[in-house]
This record gives sequence, C-alpha cells and structure tokens, in this order.
Amino acid sequence: MSDKEKCRRFWFCVLWTAFLMCIAMACVARGAEADLGKMANDVMRPLVRVSSAGAAGSGTIVYSSDAGSAPGKYRTFVLTNYHVISGAIHVVRVWDSLTQSYRSEENNDPITVELFSYYRGGRTVISQPVRAVVFCHKEAEDLALLEIDVPYKAEYVAVLYPEDAELYLLQPVWAVGCSLGADPLAAFGYITDLEEIIDRRPYVMASANIIYGNSGGAVLTIKDGKWYLCGVPSRVTVSRGQAITHMGFFIGPERLRAFVRAQHVDFLIDSKKTPADAEKERERAAASNKREVL
Repeated sequence: MSDKEKCRRFWFCVLWTAFLMCIAMACVARGAEADLGKMANDVMRPLVRVSSAGAAGSGTIVYSSDAGSAPGKYRTFVLTNYHVISGAIHVVRVWDSLTQSYRSEENNDPITVELFSYYRGGRTVISQPVRAVVFCHKEAEDLALLEIDVPYKAEYVAVLYPEDAELYLLQPVWAVGCSLGADPLAAFGYITDLEEIIDRRPYVMASANIIYGNSGGAVLTIKDGKWYLCGVPSRVTVSRGQAITHMGFFIGPERLRAFVRAQHVDFLIDSKKTPADAEKERERAAASNKREVL
C-alpha cells in the first residue's frame, strides 16, 4: 500500500470517528434535554400562586383524582402555609337557639389559586385563576389545605417524601415559589440544618434562595429517580432589616405527615383513602369533640 493510500485511509478513519462522536454527543444532548424537561415538569408544574385578602403566596398541588361520584368530576387539593391565607379566615360567634349556647362559625373571604402553563423551555404561557375553599388548617403548625375547583385531573402532583426515608445534611434540594408575587421560580441549594427550633417548632434550613412570596410553596428533592415534596418554605432569616435568602426555613416531612394525620386527610399519603373518607372522619372527630365539650 502506498503512502498516499495510507494517508487517505487514515483521514477517512479520523473523519468517520469524528462523525460517529458527533452523533453520539447529539443523542446524549437530546437525552439530557429530555431529562431536564421532565425535571422542569416535576419541579415547576405542581406549583401555584395563592392570593387572598390582598396577600399573595405560593402553594403546591398535592392531590388530584376523579371524585368518583359522577363522570367528569375531580377533586384537587393544594397545600400552603396558614399565614398565606390567614387574612381570609374569620371566626365568629353565633347564638344557637336549639342548644341555647354560642357556637363558632368560620366565614372566609374568597381565595384564588392560579395554575400555570409553560412553553417548552420553561417560560410561563398563561396563568389560570380558579376558586379555592379552605378544607382544613392549623394555625399553630402554619399549614392549610385548600380544595380548588377545576374540571380536570391535574397532570403533575407533588408526592410527600417517604416516611421510611430521612433527610440528611447537604442533601440537594430545589425551592420553588412565587417569589415577591412573581410567576413560579426555582432555586437550587442544599440542606444546611436539619433542626432549628423557632417558636417551639422544628424547621429545616436550606441554602436554596427563598424570599417573601415563597411561603406555602415547595421544597423538592430527588430520591431513587423520583421527585418528592420534602418541605414547605415558611420563614426566611432577617438580619438588620435585610432578608438573608440563602438561610430559609421550611416545614419538614415529619411535621407535614403529623398535620395530615391530625387533620384526618390521610388521602394525601395513603392511596387507598379518598377525600370522601376524610370528610366522614372529620365529621366523626368533630362530633366526638362536641360531645366532650358538652
């Protein structure tokens, strides 16, 4: 074989190898893009904006399923902070002529939840405002569950962090919320403190930037290839009047599960339970508490 032929074959092999590498890199890039697209959906799409009584915060869709009572009927629930909707909650004393005693009634102002749609690439296309009602709340735990009126099943729902799994220091997390009332934004960080006691309640600290408006949103982490809701952003450190955004606190999974069980909304963590089951259980609990008071 002549030197000229050897040179020709050499460059043919080089160019062919380069061509194959370009194809391989393109396939990897497309795979990475698909992974990032799935991540954006899992992280961003359960997030909603919550507005009431002139205040705005965030919320996370944590349940959506058919109602079971009639075709085309669905029940969808949003988890948020109590302080996001507290201005809309009014408890009044009403005289009951039957029992000849006063009883408390809750009268709430309108609450609006905005659902978001996105272009490919993440830019918000449109926000859809819907009516929300308070299903349950606990001021001491700063948590509330809202039910929203939508004629379809939500495609993306945040799932609570597994009970048999523990958070750990420097665990990667994403904090998502409507910062300063804007459309949802996501920030990456790490868990930096597993237990900080504030007002006699335990919180988890993360370095993912949060600011006012993130309250009620989501802190998400990935485990075994699946995204989970591991907390609800609730507080931010303030020093000399300035918010220290990388020192935000969130309500962790243990407190979230305790709220779920105390409020009898087990359908959020048990696929065998339904909102109808929760309503019956809450009615029984209310009747039992009333008998104890009497």
